[in-house]
Amino acid sequence: MHNHVALPGSMASYLDLYLLGLGPRIYCFQPEPAVVTALRPYIQQSERANAPQLARWHRTVGWVFLGMGVLGLASGAAVLAWALWNDNASGFLRLNVAAVAIPFVVAGGGFVVTGVRYRRNAANFATLAPAMNDRTPE
Repeated sequence: MHNHVALPGSMASYLDLYLLGLGPRIYCFQPEPAVVTALRPYIQQSERANAPQLARWHRTVGWVFLGMGVLGLASGAAVLAWALWNDNASGFLRLNVAAVAIPFVVAGGGFVVTGVRYRRNAANFATLAPAMNDRTPE
């Protein structure tokens, strides 16, 4: 169920209830608080049941975002360093190179933040996984 329902606030700046994966369409509703309260336990139960897979997926996505972020930060820093300390380049070229490199640094920082967020979610799901494995069938 966690793959098909997005509660209000589960995605940044989304205030509606989304039903996904029910065919090619995405359904969007302005839910009543009682509906959200009633759905939340079922979604949490679905996440707990799939915690090992979710932890693995979030961990992998987190590493990809971290890698892209570090690559963006390193390349942007290298280009900025070249632009600042290259005595043979003209001032106009150095300014243009710095202006192009700054968005790479900003995007790299955003990728790092997103990667850390995914890694934290992976850690949360990983703590749910052993708790599910330790439970005895009722």
